[in-house]
Amino acid sequence: MERQPPTIEYYLKRPTLQTSILWELSTALKHNFFQDLAAQLPPDFTTNAPDTTLPLQERIAALEEENKVLKTKVETLMAVVNK
Repeated sequence: MERQPPTIEYYLKRPTLQTSILWELSTALKHNFFQDLAAQLPPDFTTNAPDTTLPLQERIAALEEENKVLKTKVETLMAVVNK
């Protein structure tokens, strides 16, 4: 961050922090403090951030479908083995 340790200590003791300083801290520490803050907001707040959950939802749906197919195959196999 190109800041002296006393300056960093001063930032950490303050009750507020400028966004640009928080950005620098996030970059220097490779930690997303903004996401930490956003997680504390109510879920009904709006955002302009892209929805990254869509690919996960699609993957979950595909895995659930695969799970159904595999359960059916297991049941069929068990029925054949038990005869």
